Amino acid sequence: MDVCGAECADHALVEREGRAIAQVAGFEEIRTPVFEFTDLFARSLGAGSDVVSKEMYTFEDRSGNSLTLRPEGTAGVCRAALSRKDVTSLQKLFYCGPMFRYERPQHGRQRQFTQLGVEVLGASGPSADVEVIEAGALFLERLGLLGIETAPETRLLVNSLGDHESREAYQRELGAHLDKFKGSLSADSERRVSEGRYLRVLDSKDEADMEAVCSAPLLEACLTEDARRRFDVVKEGLTQVGIDFEIDPLLVRGLDYYTHTIFEFVVPAHAAQRPSAILAGGRYDGLSSTLGFKDEVPGIGWAAGVERLVLERARLALPAGGMESPPVVFLAPIVERDEQASTIHGRIRTLAATLRRASPGLVVHTWLEGLDAPNGMRSALRKAFRGAERANADFIGFIGAEEAASGDLCLTVKHLESGEQQQLFSLQEILGFCARFAKPVQP
Repeated sequence: MDVCGAECADHALVEREGRAIAQVAGFEEIRTPVFEFTDLFARSLGAGSDVVSKEMYTFEDRSGNSLTLRPEGTAGVCRAALSRKDVTSLQKLFYCGPMFRYERPQHGRQRQFTQLGVEVLGASGPSADVEVIEAGALFLERLGLLGIETAPETRLLVNSLGDHESREAYQRELGAHLDKFKGSLSADSERRVSEGRYLRVLDSKDEADMEAVCSAPLLEACLTEDARRRFDVVKEGLTQVGIDFEIDPLLVRGLDYYTHTIFEFVVPAHAAQRPSAILAGGRYDGLSSTLGFKDEVPGIGWAAGVERLVLERARLALPAGGMESPPVVFLAPIVERDEQASTIHGRIRTLAATLRRASPGLVVHTWLEGLDAPNGMRSALRKAFRGAERANADFIGFIGAEEAASGDLCLTVKHLESGEQQQLFSLQEILGFCARFAKPVQP
């Protein structure tokens, strides 16, 4: 999907707020390759997962290596972070970049999408879970997507998958339950049951699976005492930092590496039966060993799709917020005689370069058509104004024979909205005139 103009500004706002939250929460940015060896994702996501089996863009390079365009950020970030010398130290990392999944394109879901997220590696306690969720909540608050005033319907759902012992016990109970529904489940769920991947069935949105999902035993009953106490500390911590949440006993997340705390910030569904997640994540203490690293390094993180957040902000009719619209100046040459063209065109180009260097907050366009067509003052004026309109300019500046004879920086400037026009003779006068009509910062 191509993104340009105002849409780019909407995307940039989300990415900027993500980086701002990462900075105040003590995360450092990390950038990883767009493609990795396929084995990295097969190990981390599970070879039988939908992402690996159906959605990855995989190809061979000229050496016969199997490579995959990254479908998510956690595996690559962990590989890069754990490849450092001191893998046991605490690492708080932020990432933002394009991801790729072969899915049916639909509203808010494209085959190439931008994802941003945070990962905390080296912290095993429940306090890290609380801090990571708090960072996600603060990010959504800054975007206007969480809070009573702007987004009262956004909810935080949390659950615990427990430790290895808890999951093994629950897998046995859930497997026995789903066996009763064999033959009536969706094709995907039948396959998952036959592979022993029972938790994935709880992720299904297929109507054929709803009876089995809604009547399934709850994982909470299988939590060990240690896992239960740990989850209690997480819930207490969220309450202490003022974050409202709901327990969703059927929340499992769609990737195989999650353990203990998992969570989703969700908004009301449109056509789907379940609420739609706009930011989600969880703990993945066993991922490092799954990736083949000697040391088992605990981790937790979340991710959010930029396009999905942009759409949700649009649905709520939220303003861009916190952005100052820079003034736009459109510089046009007015040439009556061919012998004037070289001088006037040179002044336009020189003044444009001077303004761009002197005031990075000022957007300066030159009328390229006018620079290439020197004849016809009357038609040039009309075309110059049309060019300024196409450029969404706030000001149009003219240099003709009179301005060219009056000094290197002489410019006649007109504020298009008010119609006020002045002939100015210095850089300071030009910038001062533009500053008088500066647009206020949007609330």
